[in-house]
Amino acid sequence: MSRFLQLNFLVLLWSLTGVLGEYLSLATPALVFWRTALASLVFYFYCRLRNPALLRLCPPLRWTALFSGLLLGIHWLCFFGAIAVSNVSLGLAGFAATSLFTALLEPCWEKRRPDSRQLGLALLVALGIVCLAGAETDVPHAHLGLVIALVGAFLAALYSLFSKKLVVAAVPGPTLMLFQMPAANAAALVAIALVPGFSFELPQKSDWLPLLILAIACTFGAYLWYARLLRDLSAYTINLAVNFEPVYGILLAAILFAEHESLTPLFYLGTLVIVSANVLHARQPQ
Repeated sequence: MSRFLQLNFLVLLWSLTGVLGEYLSLATPALVFWRTALASLVFYFYCRLRNPALLRLCPPLRWTALFSGLLLGIHWLCFFGAIAVSNVSLGLAGFAATSLFTALLEPCWEKRRPDSRQLGLALLVALGIVCLAGAETDVPHAHLGLVIALVGAFLAALYSLFSKKLVVAAVPGPTLMLFQMPAANAAALVAIALVPGFSFELPQKSDWLPLLILAIACTFGAYLWYARLLRDLSAYTINLAVNFEPVYGILLAAILFAEHESLTPLFYLGTLVIVSANVLHARQPQ
């Protein structure tokens, strides 16, 4: 299977997270807490059963992995928070700015000159974001949701750069996630403790099935796959492919929640621009 197809299957899996979040009764920090707690357990037993050596990581890399896990946790808080204050479609669409932030940050990170093609495509994505922001939707707090999503997109770009650094340093994917998930869990606990109005919640019976799917398929399986792809692809390439996530998510939300009824043509124009940028990148020689 080509890398492009693998990326799109991975993104399709990630696009389910926003939809699953709509089926959960948990508030955002509690949702992230339980997702990361369950995923941490799955990664631990996976590493222990496959090879106990996967449980160990040298201190310098360990601290980098833990810090990147904190970034991931805050990113998820922004992701589900954006959906909570607006809707699945708008929250997902705002995260398309991840590729723009990556195009700006990755050259500095790798101490090289910026790639004009990457910047051009990232600016095309930015144009799509402007269309989304200007769409007069009937969604309450639409612009607040988009701002939260953009903050989350910036954190996602940073997270991908740290993860790429660790993968290049030959940290196995399971080990990387084993240290990142508890750190993301800690970020959720801090949010529960410090953010007014949030409290610790236990999942209801109806929450367990979508929560298990979220933890096992969309976290354990998806992030193992993500770490494997990071070995061969740049953070920018992966994050640009993630621009398909709002497209898949919007289609699912339209089918399941009828969210298309509150979205204007300008919203779909912005989405089309974002998709076009991704298709142009896929057609470029790698």
